[in-house]
Amino acid sequence: MAGELHTHGRGATAGRRAGWPFALALSAALTISLAWLLWRQQEQVVQTALARPSVDSQGRPPPLAEVVQATRALKLVTVVVDATVETQRTHSNWRGTVTASAECPVRYLFGVDLSNLAEQAVRLAALGTYTICAPQPELIAAEAQTDATRDQVTVSGLRFRSLAGEAQLGLARRDISSAARRQEFPPELIESVRAQTREQIASAVQALLGGRAHVLVRFAP
Repeated sequence: MAGELHTHGRGATAGRRAGWPFALALSAALTISLAWLLWRQQEQVVQTALARPSVDSQGRPPPLAEVVQATRALKLVTVVVDATVETQRTHSNWRGTVTASAECPVRYLFGVDLSNLAEQAVRLAALGTYTICAPQPELIAAEAQTDATRDQVTVSGLRFRSLAGEAQLGLARRDISSAARRQEFPPELIESVRAQTREQIASAVQALLGGRAHVLVRFAP
């Protein structure tokens, strides 16, 4: 019988546990490589902006053009989701059955690109509230942490773990990358990513404005 492939994902992250079918835990930390560089870039933009006054000599807030430019300078706002992906391979013949599974942590990076934000995406209400219409967060990277993979092999009949078991385990490990790309996230997790992204954009823009303006963020349809 030909080898069978089974994959599923579990353990996707969320900031608060809400009794979801599998453990959810949203991570606010950025990935060590790409995400750390993005965070440093955002921090440099915010720190530079904080050195400028948030209002002019007459107490007026910055003009919309300046707010749009500052928001564009944030470039990529990121949120990280930690999950676990499990793959399984099974092979049977007259000598017995061998099943191998590989469980691997995967870090997903969601991002919103603000570098091309349209000028009309920022509005200033009469009471001094800035409203920003940002793009929807999208999945931009998936990093499988293969050095932390947990393996399991079971054999029956006359099958040998050292031969058939290792062969199926190799196939299961190879499937991790494609399984990670096919990961489906529950609606609750997607909403958590959206909420985290809104908070990050609002906080960054408020910092750019010296913390003296109220910022609302919504996503384009």
